[in-house]
Amino acid sequence: MSSARELAAAEARLAETESLIAEGLGGPYAEQNLATHRKRVARLQAEMPPPAPTGAVAPMPAPKPAAAAPQPTGTREQRLRRLAKAMGDDEATLAAAIRAGTTPDEFALILTDQKIARQKAAAEATEIEATALRIALPEVPSVPKAAPEVEAIAKRIAQA
Repeated sequence: MSSARELAAAEARLAETESLIAEGLGGPYAEQNLATHRKRVARLQAEMPPPAPTGAVAPMPAPKPAAAAPQPTGTREQRLRRLAKAMGDDEATLAAAIRAGTTPDEFALILTDQKIARQKAAAEATEIEATALRIALPEVPSVPKAAPEVEAIAKRIAQA
């Protein structure tokens, strides 16, 4: 087996010989040398291992049909009741949604917005209480209260 290096060297000698003949140089045996170089290049090319397969790209499999989305069961009112129960909402909001003809999707958005509003109000109330305590008792450091189990551990450590 020949190597790529040998082939490249033989091709370079062939090109050099061809250029010498084209310029009218090369001496009396130039044609014989040209034929010898061509044979050598052809032999080396034949001895070269076949190029590595590039690998054909496998055809894409046919797409699977999309799974059907589960269909909601029950009437609109039943679905609203299940949604209210799952989101922990009160009967007044549920009754208002049923009377207004609210869809379950709209009802879910309403419940989510109400929950976010309640959380914001609770956070603001906590912040207001903390500010009032800092004003009323400036000598007490304002450290948030830890969980009861953490408090118990801290108390045991302090007593040890």
